[in-house]
Amino acid sequence: MWKIYFKYFFLALGGFCMLQACQPASVDRGVPTFPMPMEADLWELPDALDEISGLAWYGDDQLVTINDEVGSFFIYHLDQRKLLEEMKFEKRGDFEGAAYVAPYFYGVKSNGTLFKMHANSRKLEKFILPFTKRNNIEGLTINHNGQLLLALKGNAGLQGEWEDFQAVYQIDPSAPKQALLAYQLPVDGDTGLSGIACHPKRPEVWILSHRSKELFVVHEINGQLIKVYKLDKGRFPQAEGICFSPEGRLFIASEKGKKKHGVILAFDDFE
Repeated sequence: MWKIYFKYFFLALGGFCMLQACQPASVDRGVPTFPMPMEADLWELPDALDEISGLAWYGDDQLVTINDEVGSFFIYHLDQRKLLEEMKFEKRGDFEGAAYVAPYFYGVKSNGTLFKMHANSRKLEKFILPFTKRNNIEGLTINHNGQLLLALKGNAGLQGEWEDFQAVYQIDPSAPKQALLAYQLPVDGDTGLSGIACHPKRPEVWILSHRSKELFVVHEINGQLIKVYKLDKGRFPQAEGICFSPEGRLFIASEKGKKKHGVILAFDDFE
């Protein structure tokens, strides 16, 4: 029987964080598993986003995306169905996550290099996080307290150390060299965390696993698994990007896989 473990994480209160001391507790995975709703809007993406690997809401019917082989932020307009802008921040690498909170774009390499770009001045800052390529960071988002959350597909310990669980870490953007363990998921043969997003209306963290084609919904505060959605391989060849609109509309991006193009699917708010 699969179990999920949790620890309380730092809550940003005023200008400081307070650690909620708590021993890991186990919760039976006996929660509902649902198929994803069939009704969805679909966008076939241009060639520049064949390897789309990160997704964030930008505003005004626009998304921030990232291609895992190109060090650029791309602005994609949903209504116009086209790329509006490309903003370079690095030459090449393995870029696996994107986030945005005005006025900053954030991107992350799988080896733990974090990029922060001002949306107007384009001033760029780069930080070396306490991870290595063995951690294989795949997901990036910003939670309700303005903290970065990073989902790791590889080793769960800091500096690439192995642990017998899969991990999501929290980082304060003002002190990015310190990482705190936020959520623990058990190691499973097919599970590979690939994307992460926070629901705008409910205290929930939604975590993609592209290998097992699952979407885990975890309580943001206590880390308990709430439910699981099963992704259809035909619609999600390699789901690596996830975000919400402020109204709660869910967007999931998938690399092209064996299809002609990468895609984004959108689902109206559902429970």
